Amino acid sequence: MIAYLLWLASGAALLFVWLRAINAAVWWSLGYRRFRGTWYSPFEYSALMAMLKEDQERGGRAMWPDEVRALVAWSNGGDKF
Repeated sequence: MIAYLLWLASGAALLFVWLRAINAAVWWSLGYRRFRGTWYSPFEYSALMAMLKEDQERGGRAMWPDEVRALVAWSNGGDKF
């Protein structure tokens, strides 16, 4: 009985991980990019990166590391649409 429940739980966990990976692959293949847990369309992502670029140029606040990484990738053409 324990072996069956362990097998069932591991199968459910694997199914969950597999579905999450498929979901991310589908959104990414449609051109969407994920930033801080939200999927952005190409237009929205470009506007978000432009806003971050303005914040960086103004220098009014310290940027979070994920913002800097996304901005550098976008500026170098990694996530630019």
